[in-house]
Amino acid sequence: GNIFTAEAVRYKRATADAPMTSSTISLEAQGMTVDMLSSFFYLRTLDFDNMKIGQNTTVNIFSGSKKELLTITYLGKQKVTLNGSNLQTFHINFTFTRRGKQSSDPIDGWITADSRRIPVKVEGQLPVGKVRALYTGPNP
Repeated sequence: GNIFTAEAVRYKRATADAPMTSSTISLEAQGMTVDMLSSFFYLRTLDFDNMKIGQNTTVNIFSGSKKELLTITYLGKQKVTLNGSNLQTFHINFTFTRRGKQSSDPIDGWITADSRRIPVKVEGQLPVGKVRALYTGPNP
């Protein structure tokens, strides 16, 4: 069908010495739905070559204990220097929305513009600080 469900299990400790506790929440969405990891596999399937700059694609995402909308905006091709190599990439922007309001600052991503579509760089601002991830190769 067109209904996607998931169970999110969260583990935490009140303090370092406290016992581990867990809680489970059931999530449901109508339409295409991804989680944080599978969102990168989904991105690799998008036809960026035929997208216009500024064009959006929206998909449901299960993010931790909540359902949000993930909007992917195509920003065009861009060269990125990484590990001493110049790579032609698709530059994209991720925006998360919950209940009609943006739930985090936008995150930028770069995916190689070749047939491999490797996510090579991600940068963004999170509530706990800046995040930056760089691809170092197939076997770092």
